[in-house]
Amino acid sequence: MNGWVRAMDKGEPNLVPEGEELATGPGTAPPAGMSAAEKLQWKKKQRMNMLPTVYADDTLKAIEATGREKATAGAIPGSINWGIKPVNVAIVDQGKIGVTWVPVRDATTGSEAVTIESIAEGGQMDQHRQLGRPLCPGLALSKAAGRTTSGMSYVEVVEFIKTAPRPLELQFAGIAKDTSEEVQQALAAGAPLPTGLDTTTAFHDMAGKSKAAAKIGGKVWAAELGRKRTAQAVTVSPGEGGESGHVDIVSATPGKPVKMLESLSYLEIQGFYVEKGTRGLEPHICFSHRPDPEGAARRIKVYLDGEQATELAEAVMSMLQEINERRNPHAAFESGGTAVTTMANVLFDDGGGGDNPMFDEDEDT
Repeated sequence: MNGWVRAMDKGEPNLVPEGEELATGPGTAPPAGMSAAEKLQWKKKQRMNMLPTVYADDTLKAIEATGREKATAGAIPGSINWGIKPVNVAIVDQGKIGVTWVPVRDATTGSEAVTIESIAEGGQMDQHRQLGRPLCPGLALSKAAGRTTSGMSYVEVVEFIKTAPRPLELQFAGIAKDTSEEVQQALAAGAPLPTGLDTTTAFHDMAGKSKAAAKIGGKVWAAELGRKRTAQAVTVSPGEGGESGHVDIVSATPGKPVKMLESLSYLEIQGFYVEKGTRGLEPHICFSHRPDPEGAARRIKVYLDGEQATELAEAVMSMLQEINERRNPHAAFESGGTAVTTMANVLFDDGGGGDNPMFDEDEDT
């Protein structure tokens, strides 16, 4: 594994509401006139645009050499089922059509598709849906005004739709594979969509917030927080995934009420490493938690068997990798990315040296 360090990069939102397709992200400096406390709150809010993992300079150069840096920021990793009967819609009225778009990037081919993220109730697209057109989140746009979207970037497509004269013919010839099998089968057969389908919901929310979390299946790890007289039995959960997720450490003392002891936001975890029990040290996983961007990180050590600690670390990393690839589509293609290999035995098998490349005291988040 080459070049994993702590975050120094900012991502873009996953979703792009109609009319804000070309909007820029938040500034990098707090507005003038803020007090010290207000600046701290502002910076903590901006951490929602920070990721705990990015690539080092030598890795980024390799990415740039392949041209993958041109991938749409915020594209959702996935693929498209193009084996459906095309759905055609004519947009007549000027103004918004009532759709939020999102790009889906195929981790194998690198191709991107412009898909319907959600359909606004009462909008032009929703009116067509109510008249019986099989429209739903996840449909991939294939043509706009007779022009194929193949070869066009996401920004070019949404800008073309915004400026194209009415009536505007739209054709959808694919459906995101993250949508349910029932929906895909209906569209492939040209049949009506399943009754009761919520066509205003984001398609990746319909499929589940986090595939990484679904794979882990809600597993928790039994451990101890602290040693000797302060030792306390706990359970550790890697969380539900997504950018608002947390690693939760919960008390597990028999006969006593359950209590949340630590809730570490993914975006506030500066780094973590696994000690497998060499050099006379007890096996544990150590998180470096930094809720204050300008403050020092605190070390939180959770003691458990070395193999269990590695398994927990891999679970947390899978959550972070998922966020990283959603915001930076090229990440899936790099060493360690889901399009190349898994994270197992690459990041955490450091022989107990505690020198995981994610944990670097000299870099700021």
